[in-house]
Amino acid sequence: HPKTAQFDFAIGEFHCIDRTKEKDGSWRQVSSIFIWEYILNGYAIQNMHWKGEGWTGTNVLVFSEEKDRWIFSHFNNFEGQKISFFEFEVMQKGRELVNVYSQKEGQKASRMAYYDIDPSGFKWRWDSILPGESISNQTLQMMLICKRAKGA
Repeated sequence: HPKTAQFDFAIGEFHCIDRTKEKDGSWRQVSSIFIWEYILNGYAIQNMHWKGEGWTGTNVLVFSEEKDRWIFSHFNNFEGQKISFFEFEVMQKGRELVNVYSQKEGQKASRMAYYDIDPSGFKWRWDSILPGESISNQTLQMMLICKRAKGA
């Protein structure tokens, strides 16, 4: 599918350094593995993410022709989190791919960006923006530095 081609750079297995902001404001860093693959004959993408300490997660991305937006489902086993669904727009900005979504009216918005993309890997960051704040006041929540696994 032409829209899934936006994520061609991420298809495969990656070994990542994963930095997550904790509730107390400190940062936790672990190694992780990220595997992206096409599913449903190329109409959707699934990624699976394994971090140290037993954390696992998966995402499924499907492009809705009707809404002209990506539908994203997310599930992980962190603190008993339930499945979450949201829609986002993908914007290409030079060598950066940016996803922007708002969870609910009046709640924080989020911005996920893939950047420094090249054949050997990519970087990814997730920022949150509180209601009424400008994008310049975004708060970094998570960051990944991913390198393609050898032979992948």
